[in-house]
Amino acid sequence: MARFSGTYNETFVVDAPLDVVRDHFSSLDAIIANYGPIEHVDRIGDDTLKFVIQEKRDRGVRYQGRYTCQYTVESDHRMSWRTLSDENMWSSGSAVFRDLGGSTEVQYAQRMDTEIGVPRLMATLARGIVSREIAGGIQAYLGRMRAACPRR
Repeated sequence: MARFSGTYNETFVVDAPLDVVRDHFSSLDAIIANYGPIEHVDRIGDDTLKFVIQEKRDRGVRYQGRYTCQYTVESDHRMSWRTLSDENMWSSGSAVFRDLGGSTEVQYAQRMDTEIGVPRLMATLARGIVSREIAGGIQAYLGRMRAACPRR
């Protein structure tokens, strides 16, 4: 198995109060609704989701990501998440919220890793492409989350 990783970091402003933005970004319902192509997701307690991503096929390679992720609101100004399982995907990151007096600045950082069963030579050639795909997927998710954030 070849391991690939991608990161995405962005700072942006949402036109909503800090508590609304923090509650939205840490809501399991919002995460599920905006995640993207999921085959299914199971809730495990109040803070954990087990994801099974829709299978992808490309050039003879089949891949279906699976991971269990715990989301933690650490304070009024910070949330984080981390993978609890040892499946074939791992995610970790944080969102830091800063009150701007009616709007909220969000500093978002995420890393995802995945293992895909491809030959070593193909992995070497695909590493940059897969890293960009991972970062693009995180960016697209974040765009959906921002667009879905309630305004007060």
